[in-house]
Amino acid sequence: MYDIAVYLGKQLLNAASNITPSHGTVLQLTREVEGDGHKLFMDNYFSLLQMFSDLYNRKINGCGTICHNRQGMPETLGQRP
Repeated sequence: MYDIAVYLGKQLLNAASNITPSHGTVLQLTREVEGDGHKLFMDNYFSLLQMFSDLYNRKINGCGTICHNRQGMPETLGQRP
């Protein structure tokens, strides 16, 4: 662990029109390790498709559990062929 943020409810300062407060919090906490190829593991509260894409673009690998019906997830996710 290299950084920590105490949860104080929704951090609207970390939100923007295109990201959620939890997405903004993750980006804030990872700003010091961008480009280093670190691996970030998270639970489904933080797992958003757009965030994984943002982390990848910052050269941070992300892994986490997801909910197939979460906003932004492909409709075919979790369906069997």
